[in-house]
Amino acid sequence: MINEFEKMTYTPKEAAQVLGISLTTVFKLIKQKKIPVIRIGRKVLIPKAKLKDWIDKVAQ
Repeated sequence: MINEFEKMTYTPKEAAQVLGISLTTVFKLIKQKKIPVIRIGRKVLIPKAKLKDWIDKVAQ
């Protein structure tokens, strides 16, 4: 069954797991504005599509 509500964003913890890096490193990259984020109040979300674009860009 296809999940109708597939997540479009990652939490920093999920992004760290996907990228295979530490959560501390994810927060450093966010602070350096290297990983694009959406902020909703205090919540930080990383759009999956933007993260993939970022990975493609730095992999070149």
